[in-house]
Amino acid sequence: MAATLLFDFSRVFLFAKDKNYKGELNVLYKSLISKPDYKFFDHFIFNEELFGIAERLKLKTDLFMFTSGIIQEAPEIQTRLNGLFREIYSANKLGYSKSDPLAYTNIAGKIGTAQEEIIFIDDMTKNILAAQEANLKTILYSGNLQLLGELSRLINFTM
Repeated sequence: MAATLLFDFSRVFLFAKDKNYKGELNVLYKSLISKPDYKFFDHFIFNEELFGIAERLKLKTDLFMFTSGIIQEAPEIQTRLNGLFREIYSANKLGYSKSDPLAYTNIAGKIGTAQEEIIFIDDMTKNILAAQEANLKTILYSGNLQLLGELSRLINFTM
């Protein structure tokens, strides 16, 4: 397994508890954190199955994360992410949009891996297209079963 995996966070590893919420998770998080009775897990839920899959993947390849905002810095999340991903990159901190192909070129350079050897997993088509333009392999995430099928095809990974 030679590929390096670069995951998105929101709507891949983390979801809003309110299944009707269609907005950005970072926007929701920013609107809630200043409220005195705010509790993270009243509003968000982890994709526990994917965390288990990632733990298995980590035994075979390097895992990185590329996210757009700040929600991954929440203390409730840090304990889950620490040690799982070699590095977490934020588009905000890098000064790029995730829909800019240069963001992926920049991250490939930071990782030290050829762009063609990186598989980017995201739930947003515009980000997938930007990563493809930067010569990354991509998976448009729609669910864990679909992701496992794609990973099986691309890197011969099975659970």
